[in-house]
Amino acid sequence: MTVPTPRPGAVTAACWLLVAGAALLMAGGLLAAVMSFDSLRQAAPPTVTDDAVRAYARLYHGSGVLFAVAGLALAWFATRARNRDPRSRRAAMALALAVVILVAVAAVFAGTHILALLSTLLIIIGALLLSRPAVVEWYAGD
Repeated sequence: MTVPTPRPGAVTAACWLLVAGAALLMAGGLLAAVMSFDSLRQAAPPTVTDDAVRAYARLYHGSGVLFAVAGLALAWFATRARNRDPRSRRAAMALALAVVILVAVAAVFAGTHILALLSTLLIIIGALLLSRPAVVEWYAGD
């Protein structure tokens, strides 16, 4: 029986960075999802109609719910990837890339909460750590 190789420190750091980024993403998403119409109305210029603010509020709330669900999924895959599951590592990396692109697009077109924007930094660093050659070899090894 062979002794399993110990988990590299980059895997632990990457998983914790992904979980922290996912927590920030969920917090930002939930804060965006519960934003009131009155708060959005006060932030909008007086020339913007109430119907336009309501349409923007639906988009803002929808993106917040989407961010919260994506953060939950990312945290789940990151914790499974920590246990040497190569499928979860690939899923976490793919979801991390998708989340970063989604938050960037939402920030340009709809605006996002600052916590969602800050979460992308942690998610990018965590995904980069999961793609290091030593980490990939650890997942491929027996």
